[in-house]
Amino acid sequence: MPLDACASTAILIGVHPSGQPNTQHLRYWQWRVLLALMFCYLFYYTGRLAIGHAMPLMEQDLGYSKQQLGWLTAVALGAYGVGQAINGNLGDWLGGRRMITLGALGSMILCWAFSFMDTAFWLVVFWGANGFVQSMGWAPGGRLISLWWPRERRGLAFGLYMLSAGMATVLVWCTSDLVLGLFDPHDPSRWRWLFRLPLLALGAAGILFYLLVRDRPEDVGFAPLDGGEAASSVESPDLSPTHSTWHERYRAVLGNPAFLLAALVIVFQSFARYGLLTWSAVYYNDAGITINDALKLTLSLPIGMGLGAVAGGYFSDRWFVSRRSAVVALFLGISAACFLVMRANPVIASGDQRLGIALLFLTGFFVYGAQGPLWAICPDLVGREHSGTAVGIMDALAYGGAAAQGPLLGYIVSRQDAGYSALFLTLAMVTAAGAILALLSARPRAAR
Repeated sequence: MPLDACASTAILIGVHPSGQPNTQHLRYWQWRVLLALMFCYLFYYTGRLAIGHAMPLMEQDLGYSKQQLGWLTAVALGAYGVGQAINGNLGDWLGGRRMITLGALGSMILCWAFSFMDTAFWLVVFWGANGFVQSMGWAPGGRLISLWWPRERRGLAFGLYMLSAGMATVLVWCTSDLVLGLFDPHDPSRWRWLFRLPLLALGAAGILFYLLVRDRPEDVGFAPLDGGEAASSVESPDLSPTHSTWHERYRAVLGNPAFLLAALVIVFQSFARYGLLTWSAVYYNDAGITINDALKLTLSLPIGMGLGAVAGGYFSDRWFVSRRSAVVALFLGISAACFLVMRANPVIASGDQRLGIALLFLTGFFVYGAQGPLWAICPDLVGREHSGTAVGIMDALAYGGAAAQGPLLGYIVSRQDAGYSALFLTLAMVTAAGAILALLSARPRAAR
């Protein structure tokens, strides 16, 4: 018999009308949580990545150098990294539902405030605060996946979560082009609208996410996955989130050597990823291509990243579930080769751009594809109930690498004797180092 209106409403708010949810209904809730998470996170990057597109205009409008603007990104990414270490732990305590919604609404407010600033001090204050609030999204979302999805399908789930981040980059590229096109192309102050109009969608997505998602299967009448295990692997203590303290959660994660080595790999991966995201449009603009055209030409980068995210997660589930680090090493090694080819083929404004577009796609595919297996390793090593803390600490270290690329690559690009050739060489060496560390990483232990 079809469900009546009351039963449909019950399902919408998270109560199964029969009181005995079945496997099919569990699958429905797994996808409902994942898709709602992906939709919300799709808009998160509107509060973060537009800074790379705004920088050439901010340079004209405010008179700051590339190196100074690089420090602005470093502060925000550093605050994001510190926030990850804190908010991942809080997510294990408070749950992902509230944390992600608060992050979305807080980022919308802070980005609007940032858009009205002129002085360096207030730009840093509001952009740094926004970086911290943005960190309320990723790690609590990783906890949701760890609680709702079994180990053998978790790589794909994380890959799809990353796909939303990759497609968010595409969204930012497109909305930036659209927003800048709404205003006088000779007005450098139009960068401010990049932090206003797209952010309204982030606030709305955060509210919708809160209405659709529940923190764990038990909240809608299911037993915990895998017979109720909430324990961790051999390396960490058997503590449930309701009985463990914040310092016990940190100790369980930071006392795991295999996890720490995997987290070190992501430092190198994130340095390269954000090096591409931050400087690709600037690179094309400095080659004599207008900023709007540069955004169109570099759109292949976020598209490649989005597809690579799913591929890396799927491969680690399908063929490398017991050794996800092999996928990471392979992808980062190919990324290093791509950076060397990019170095050997500089962009020329009057030349054929097809090779550059293809290289951006491939480099984005492999750089970002390396990250999915690293996220899936977190609950494999430390257990599901500490997964928010683990993902948060790993992302904190990742954004330490992301923050470092801002001033360092800004300095390299500003040097007349180095420039973008040295930038691509640096990124090749960084990804090669990450590949070597991934090969050295220990085989993840058995499973959650």
